[in-house]
Amino acid sequence: MYMKSQINILNIVLFVFVGLFMYNKVFAKTTFKMFSPGVLPKDNDFYERIAENQFNAMRKVGTNEDSLFADLKGLSKGELEQVYNSFGTRFYSWFGQTGFLAENGISGIKLDLFNWYKKELSKKQLSQMRMVWKSKGVEASF
Repeated sequence: MYMKSQINILNIVLFVFVGLFMYNKVFAKTTFKMFSPGVLPKDNDFYERIAENQFNAMRKVGTNEDSLFADLKGLSKGELEQVYNSFGTRFYSWFGQTGFLAENGISGIKLDLFNWYKKELSKKQLSQMRMVWKSKGVEASF
């Protein structure tokens, strides 16, 4: 009896993970709009580090909102666009943090930076973040 219930639970878990994986592969399409930032004052590594900092501020349970805003302070329109491009799309986990399952498309979905903001920030913070981008002339789709 005990062994049968263990097998049933394992079958259910396997079914759920296979279903999530297939959903992501078949239905979950993320749009990623590349910007053309033009000539930038710093090398690409600078913008990739900022994109990585944005990711690290959101990837674990509990978002570091102060870091998100501080990293973007003083950047021009083209620089913000390059941060967005450098972020690309990254797996966002439905379970609150990234890890093996999310990064392999089993328990998450690929999102661009703007969609990560939508998932991680409160309405008030999202409005503030939108102003950071729009004040520099970047059309932010969040």
